[in-house]
Amino acid sequence: MADRVDNIMEHMLEEFNFYQIEELFSKGEIKNIVKNRRSYEYQMHRKDAEIPFFIDAIHYEKQLQKTKVIRK
Repeated sequence: MADRVDNIMEHMLEEFNFYQIEELFSKGEIKNIVKNRRSYEYQMHRKDAEIPFFIDAIHYEKQLQKTKVIRK
């Protein structure tokens, strides 16, 4: 499971670099985003994953998207 999550996180690297280059988020905020996404990915890839895990991840991503739009 950890390999799968690490692979997913590696594919997000370009997105995180974009955030830093465009100065949408500070380094500390990007670290927090990485931490939260990693946590959600682990929860969603568990064998006993439940629907609330997915709903929480969706709400987090929607809030992140709103923040990106506001800052852009």
